[in-house]
Amino acid sequence: LALAQKIQDGYQIANARLYLGEVLMERGDDAALTEAETLARGVLDASVGALYEAAAWRVLAEVALSRGQSERAEEAAKERPGHSPSTPDAMLR
Repeated sequence: LALAQKIQDGYQIANARLYLGEVLMERGDDAALTEAETLARGVLDASVGALYEAAAWRVLAEVALSRGQSERAEEAAKERPGHSPSTPDAMLR
């Protein structure tokens, strides 16, 4: 993440934030979940593209699920670009 920020490459920053968020989310402790949420929101704020936004919303949904916030998880899942009842989840991962 630091290198991507140093070279100011928005797509690499988004990639680093998403991958780091995924790893932190798997740890599952509250501090890691909070950091994963912050990283995902950073991707949304950067507006680097629909696929990145979809991945960030998925991270936010999974963080909410990990915290037992099912309604919030559902809201985040519905925010994903391209989300519709007929869109297979595998296409948005």
